[in-house]
Amino acid sequence: PLTSDFAMTLTLQEQRIAALMSVLRNDVAGAVMHHLPQDAADRVQNLIEGMRDDPMEEEELEEVLDEFMRFFRYAVQQHSETTAADDAENEAEEVVAPPPEPAPEKKPFRPTGDPFLDLVQLEPYQIAGALKCESPRTIAVVLNCLPPGQAGLALQHLPEEVRANAFLILRNPPITPPVMLQQMVRTTVSKGCVLDASAVADPADEANKKMAELLRAMEQAQRAEMVRALEAKDPELLAEIKKLLYTFEDLRRIHNRSIQKILGEIDSQSLAMALKGADPELADRVMGNLSKRARATLAEEIEFLGSVKPNEQVAARQAMCDIIGRLDESGDLEMET
Repeated sequence: PLTSDFAMTLTLQEQRIAALMSVLRNDVAGAVMHHLPQDAADRVQNLIEGMRDDPMEEEELEEVLDEFMRFFRYAVQQHSETTAADDAENEAEEVVAPPPEPAPEKKPFRPTGDPFLDLVQLEPYQIAGALKCESPRTIAVVLNCLPPGQAGLALQHLPEEVRANAFLILRNPPITPPVMLQQMVRTTVSKGCVLDASAVADPADEANKKMAELLRAMEQAQRAEMVRALEAKDPELLAEIKKLLYTFEDLRRIHNRSIQKILGEIDSQSLAMALKGADPELADRVMGNLSKRARATLAEEIEFLGSVKPNEQVAARQAMCDIIGRLDESGDLEMET
């Protein structure tokens, strides 16, 4: 778990929290401490008491305050954007009933001029992609500028050969001159902001994707023959390729008669989970193959689901893909090429 993996990094974060609390009024510090988990609050309190005997250097304290202000400004900016979006959404809801929820879109990268704030805006895979060719020392120095959770996710995307060394260095990050640190972070941001998820893709995954694309380009009879041959030779590889061969988006190209067969095999709960947040056009195509009563019932199920866990939705959509695959292998799938 990230909590145990980043115990040393969390300790450094708690030291910074303790330093920040030491310069606040007692009532303000107390209000902040009240929101910390009890065990974390106890550790921070012990650190504060230790600082009375061994106070932090003025330069270190200024660094802590600067870091706090950077994250504070970023939090205010994000809150303002979220509030504005929520207000606009509420106004729209008063005029017309909301359509099916669209898939969440990643916010575009907006440079702030502060490389440390810009670094926090990047996705973990972008940070990892920008750092994957750097030394473990450089990786550790840059990751130490991130909140532990985000640093942990970025670390998971790094190549195995550098991940362990970078993690060990994170236990005691090297002191880097501010000017050099700023340049390292700025370089990471400039590289990372233009990367997509393929920058850290596993070569094996890319090979499987190409094989799936080749199979998709074949006629059904040829594809079925290749699938049978691959199943006899390497069933585990076939299972991975099938996850890429049949996708949820294929529902756009499947004929209505085949969609009705899919609907006859999947349970209503999985169907609702799969369609939650789907593109409206795709959802309408599927629901258009239901009776008026069944369509209304499904719409209610989707609405009552509320927020869904990503892994549960992935499983539900994969269940639909598995049905598509079975229909294809049996020759019962009608789909536009």
